[in-house]
Amino acid sequence: LDAALQALLDKVKLPSLEGRVLAVIAPHAGLPYSGGTAAWSFAALARARPERVFLLGPSHRAPIRGIALPEVDAFATPLGNLPVDREECARLLRLGKGSLFFLDQAVHDGEHSLEMETIFLAKVLPGVTIVPGVVGDLTLEEARRTGKILREELGPKDAVVISSDFTHWGANYGYWGNPPFHDRVEENLARLDRQAWEAVRTLDPAKFLAFYRKTGDTICGRYPIAVLLAALPPGTRAVRLHYETSGRITGDWTSSVSYQALAFLGEGWKKEKTMPDYSQGPLNEEEKALARKIAWKAVELWVKEGRRLDPTKAGLEPKGALLKTLACFVTLKKRGQLRGCIGSIYPSRPLWKDLVERAVDAAAHDPRFEPVRPDELPDLSLEISVLTPLKKVSGPEEIVVGRDGVVLTKGFHRAVFLPQVAPEQGWDRDTMLSFLARKAGLPPDAWKEGCTFETFQAQVF
Repeated sequence: LDAALQALLDKVKLPSLEGRVLAVIAPHAGLPYSGGTAAWSFAALARARPERVFLLGPSHRAPIRGIALPEVDAFATPLGNLPVDREECARLLRLGKGSLFFLDQAVHDGEHSLEMETIFLAKVLPGVTIVPGVVGDLTLEEARRTGKILREELGPKDAVVISSDFTHWGANYGYWGNPPFHDRVEENLARLDRQAWEAVRTLDPAKFLAFYRKTGDTICGRYPIAVLLAALPPGTRAVRLHYETSGRITGDWTSSVSYQALAFLGEGWKKEKTMPDYSQGPLNEEEKALARKIAWKAVELWVKEGRRLDPTKAGLEPKGALLKTLACFVTLKKRGQLRGCIGSIYPSRPLWKDLVERAVDAAAHDPRFEPVRPDELPDLSLEISVLTPLKKVSGPEEIVVGRDGVVLTKGFHRAVFLPQVAPEQGWDRDTMLSFLARKAGLPPDAWKEGCTFETFQAQVF
C-alpha cells in the first residue's frame, strides 16, 4: 500500500499555489480508479502541513440527517493510526445544539468515504489528528449553520478534507444526465462535471445546491461540499487540480464515475472566537485522560457490579490536579441524548473522589432517569466539567452566555446550569435565565426581580 500510494504521489506535478491550502476535495473510489486524482488533493494538502484535519464524507448506506461523529479514540490504517480529537467532537456535540451533530459509531463502521482518505492522510501526514464526520442529508440552512460552527472551530494549524466523487452516470447508477445523454458520453460528462466545478467555484452553498437540484447530478458528497462552502473564510479561491473518469480509465462507457481534485486557498483559518476561551483549566492532557478513565470505570463498575471504584486498586492512581479540592459535574449521554447529569457546585473533597461519586450519581441517581443498565454502556459517552470557584455577580448583565455557568437563588429555590447548556440549546441570556427559573420551581420571569446570581466557568472534556 505504501508503495502504491507513493507511485501515485510521484506522478503529481502541482502548479504554483498562492496562499495556504485550507481545504481539499478528494474522491474515494478504489485506488485503481480514483487514486490518481486523490493523490493531487493530498499532495496539495501536504504543503500546508496541518496538525489537525476535519474529515467529512457522505453517508452511502445509513439514512441519516446531520453529521455522525465517532466514538473511538483513533482510526487504524495499514500505515499507522490517526488519533481522533475526542474533545473537539464533544465541543461539536454541544455547539450543534443536539441536532446537527450526534454520536453514532455504527454509521462509521459501515462507511468507506472516510476510510479511503485516511490512507492518504497516514501517508502524507503521518499521525495527524482527525475530526471525522459522516454527513447525511442537510437543508441549505443546516449546511450554513454547520459551516459557521466549523469556521469558528478551525484554527491556523487546521485543514479540511471533503470526501466526494462527482457524477455517477449510466445503468449502474440510474442517471443519464438532465437532460439525458447516451452518446458522446465522455464529452458530455466533461461538460456536466465542469458545470459542477463552476458551481463549487462560486463558494456559495446556495448556488451549488441549486445546481444539484436543477441537474440531479449524482455527486455523493454534495452535502459535505455545501458545508465546506459555508465554512470557507472570505478571500478564499478555488483551484481545479485534476479531473478523471472511470470510463476513460477502463474504456467502458456503459457506466462511469467522475473524480475531481479541488483545492481551496487563502490566508488561513482564523479562529473566530465570539467569547473568551475558558477551555484551559486546572487539568493538563494527561490528567484529563486519567480523569476520564476514573469516571468511566466508576460508572462501569457500579452499573455492572454495584460497587464503588477504588482508583488505586484499579491501577488508576490519582495525581496532580486530581488531588486538589475541586468540584465537578459528570454528564452521560446515550447516542448524543442526555442520560444523566449530576455534580457538585461547591468543592469539598479531592477531585478524584468527586469524580467517582458524581459518575455513580449520574448513572444511578439522577431523578429524571431510570438507572443505567449494563446493556446501555456501549452506547454511552461521558463528559466531565471541572468547575472554577463561584463568583457572586450584581445582576444578569454580568452573565456571558457560553462562558458562564449560573447558579440562581431566590429564597429557598435554587438551580444551576453549566456553561455549555445555553449554547447547546441555542438560548440567549434572557431565555436561559427563564428556563433556569423554571428549573428552580419558579415562574419563568422570576429571575427579573429578587434573585441572586453566582457564576462560574468550567473546563469541559
